[in-house]
Amino acid sequence: MVLYEYPTKTEKAVMRRQAAVSAAKRKKLRVRSALTYIISAAVFLIGLTAEGVFAKAAICFLAVFAAGLNVVTSQLAFMGMPDENTIVTDNGFTHETKPFAKKKQRFEISFDDIEKTEQDGLGDLVIKMKSGEMLTIHFQVTKTKLFLLNELHEKLKYDKKQYNIISDDDAEEKDWVDRL
Repeated sequence: MVLYEYPTKTEKAVMRRQAAVSAAKRKKLRVRSALTYIISAAVFLIGLTAEGVFAKAAICFLAVFAAGLNVVTSQLAFMGMPDENTIVTDNGFTHETKPFAKKKQRFEISFDDIEKTEQDGLGDLVIKMKSGEMLTIHFQVTKTKLFLLNELHEKLKYDKKQYNIISDDDAEEKDWVDRL
């Protein structure tokens, strides 16, 4: 039985409607990127003909820097369009994603094969399997990770932290005026 799915059927319908707009934006971005690469290459070649070692180095460095910056900004522009699919069933989950500047990853995990789950410093889910394998799963859409951790933390064997919550009764008992 499917417990959770991302994107949902309504989200997929919205994505299909927005596909033409997204395709036009991607095409515009590719044209601008190509133009930036051509200009960077031209500036680099002009920099090679410049007189003086410092001038050559500075102009060539700026051209390479502009091309590198173009790579990063185009990757960031595509990050705004999450490429992630997750299906959670009662016995496991399938997660497919493409992290920033990496290859597409696909995980099929059964809850029975999980020994322990925790989060790393970047917020990625680190799952230790009973076979000894460690899987690091990146979530672009935090809604999916929150569903897994809040609703299925027992099946994931995730140590859910219980934070101290101050109730109104506790606050009234203390004399907070003395602390001001």
